[in-house]
Order: sequence, then structure tokens, then C-alpha cells
Amino acid sequence: GAGAGAGAGAGGAAKIANKDAVEVSLDLIADTVVIKNITTSELNLEGWVIESETGTQSTTLPEGVVLAGGESVVVASGKKAKKTKLPHYVLWTKRFIWNNDGDKAVVKDSDGEVVATVEEKGDDAGAGAGAGA
Repeated sequence: GAGAGAGAGAGGAAKIANKDAVEVSLDLIADTVVIKNITTSELNLEGWVIESETGTQSTTLPEGVVLAGGESVVVASGKKAKKTKLPHYVLWTKRFIWNNDGDKAVVKDSDGEVVATVEEKGDDAGAGAGAGA
């Protein structure tokens, strides 16, 4: 492996597309969206937008949401949401955003490109899926 990766990133050629750099999960009950940096490089999420498709609410991530490789940020809403603690926790609103019967989160980067779309069904759908596997 000697010399592996030499020149990577020169001119930004080796930059991983944002959609390949993150893993997004939505928890309707906890009212949280988690964005995980699945690369080994630092990722700045300032200006990224999370939208709830059902209610058309959206929030823009603030300055300071910079994730090291493998780290995650939780974007929380609802009554139990805590105060923002950068870079790993952002309070969206104390109102409930996500519809427990099913909702879809759309995450866009600061260029407005759709990075991820995550759809979760409500409690009834898929309950106990995989049981006994």
C-alpha cells in the first residue's frame, strides 16, 4: 500500500459527493433526524436543509455543525428536544415535526442538492418485521 492515496484530493477530484458521504435516519416517535458522516474526512453541514415532506416544515443547519469522520448530528424536535449543543445536537423546534403515521425527510446540502430522502412508515406498518428470522 505504499504511496496509496498520493495526490488524492488534488483539485478536489477525489471529493466524495455529499450524497455518498452521509447516512440519514428518521425516528418518527423520537422526532429526530440523524445525519451521520460515513467518510473518514471532516464534513461541514452548515447550510444543509432538512425538510418534512408531510408538513412542509424545514430547518437550516447552523454554522458549527462540522462532523469528523464517523460522527453524527441529531436534529431534534418536539417537547423533549434539548438545547443545541454543537456540533452533535441541534434543536429544530419544541413543536412536533414528524407525523407518527408516516413521514418523509428530505435532506439537501448547502447547494440545494438532494442528499438523502428517508421515508418512515408509522407504528402499524412493519411492526415486528423480521421477527423469527
